[in-house]
Amino acid sequence: MLPRETVRDGLPVVDVLFPDLQEEFIMAFSVREVFPKSLFMDDFVWMHHELPQWEQRITVDVPQDMPFVIGSSGVGQFKKERVGTVDRYTWSVVNTPSWSDRTLLSDVRGYIAFSMRKGTEALAKKLSDAEKAAVPDVPAAARPLLSRGDREKRISSLMAWLDEAPELADGVAPSLVRNPIPAEGPWTRWEKVLLLNRWAQTTDWQSRIIWLSAYTLGDEAPATPAAILRPALELTPKAKGSTPVYVDLLQGHFSGETSLSLRGRPLYALNGMRLEPVRVSSGSAEDHRLSIEWRLDLDTAGALSGDVHVFVRNGWADFFFPGGRTDEEMIHRLASELFPSLTYAPGIGIVRPIKYGWQVTFPATLKQSIVSDGSMLVPYPASYPVWLTESLQQTEEFGLRFPFILEQSFAIKLPAKWAPVMLPARLERAFGRVRYGESVTMNRTRNTLSGEAKIVLSTSRITPDVVLGLGESIQRWMAFGTKNLPVRSR
Repeated sequence: MLPRETVRDGLPVVDVLFPDLQEEFIMAFSVREVFPKSLFMDDFVWMHHELPQWEQRITVDVPQDMPFVIGSSGVGQFKKERVGTVDRYTWSVVNTPSWSDRTLLSDVRGYIAFSMRKGTEALAKKLSDAEKAAVPDVPAAARPLLSRGDREKRISSLMAWLDEAPELADGVAPSLVRNPIPAEGPWTRWEKVLLLNRWAQTTDWQSRIIWLSAYTLGDEAPATPAAILRPALELTPKAKGSTPVYVDLLQGHFSGETSLSLRGRPLYALNGMRLEPVRVSSGSAEDHRLSIEWRLDLDTAGALSGDVHVFVRNGWADFFFPGGRTDEEMIHRLASELFPSLTYAPGIGIVRPIKYGWQVTFPATLKQSIVSDGSMLVPYPASYPVWLTESLQQTEEFGLRFPFILEQSFAIKLPAKWAPVMLPARLERAFGRVRYGESVTMNRTRNTLSGEAKIVLSTSRITPDVVLGLGESIQRWMAFGTKNLPVRSR
């Protein structure tokens, strides 16, 4: 390897050049940093990554008998041993699956946090220094945005402008905050949030910086700055009685609602030299509604065809279309996650905005009904969300990003003079904070068969008493799509 010192965007960096190796190889990297003065030992390490991990070993040496505070999740117990003049802490983790943000779970990513200090005062000092950085005025290129449209349009335009503004080169920590922050980019991701915080106050908004943490902080939690993932903003209109919304610059635009990435997550704001928790409501189940509606025709040969309409609102809108992106990639992902058997082709999904979200429509052709001697066995059309069953694998208390309503329904126009042999009984189950229901009805005037399955989850904290009810509701939802209904000609 050939190291080369250089300067990039005004910062000293070291490029490492690798020779052209013709054969397969494995690289093992070891980095050693020596600091000019004594520092507190602390860090934060995620254990789940984009690729599955075969084996991970974390070893930390601290001076003998020194205080050492540990926080962790999903990694098992550590081993402590005396090695010379140090206490050695070791974690060994094998077969760690990959991590994806395509999950409703909010707090199941494994981590290790450690520090020789505890509490929030040390963190507050570091974050206070960042918040005090001198911020330049809005640059000339962005100044026209301050008078464009209404209050929401102006803040959305500023967010989009900053999101597209150049960032410092790869390898520069996004948490770097220079003082003063340069008047022109490139900037780091944290610097962009500090800029938006100051600039938003010129657009009829009150703004306050909040900090997203990887875990819940407190007097007994390890005080490692690395646990602070990034800053976000609390924005409140400058009007009497206004309520705040919480905005993550990573979403790239302002929707007028709290960002999904902040719901159910540990958030803090500075109060002097302490960090105080910020309570962000996850909303009600009615706020976060995912509705799937099948509108189909059945012919005498047993073929089912028509359209399926997907309505995503609030939290679901952010989940499927983060940053408000409704491009082909996002539409394809929604189709593959809700309808794994759907044959997808570019352009078949039609998107239009609705209040608090989006409607997506796809053409639908379902599996053939079984036809025999004037009778048919008609399969229920159904959705099988690939991330829904992950909740069934949880055995302890866990969190979801938001409470929700998940409902699917169908309306099947039967051929003339065809009718169901018998309708199934209506089903209603209540499990405390979870309700499940399903039903099938027949409108003989319109000769239309209608069915529905619905889960209503009114909490985002899944305690042991909720786990069983949610698990049964999900199993019934998945089983709904495996059913068939006999119909025959009259």
